Amino acid sequence: TLRALLERAREEDSLLRCLADCLLGCLETIMEMFNEWAFVYVGLYGYTFVEAAQNVMTLIKMRGWTAIITDYMVDRVIVLLSFGIGLLVGGLAA
Repeated sequence: TLRALLERAREEDSLLRCLADCLLGCLETIMEMFNEWAFVYVGLYGYTFVEAAQNVMTLIKMRGWTAIITDYMVDRVIVLLSFGIGLLVGGLAA
């Protein structure tokens, strides 16, 4: 509903609209990230979604953002490593 209100206000070019759009985008990203982590907790430990979301918040409070940053960095490293191995194998096969 907030996104719909923002779309209606998009006709007016104002600093307030721009800030609201930025903040809403950040909130959406954070909520998606927490939902992703909560689903992981549901799958791994069998918690209900609400319990899993609470556990995710506890994890972030206890360990800070380090766990999240590490998770995203590992994904990037694995992709780059896979790409490098693919190039190496392709070069050896040619």
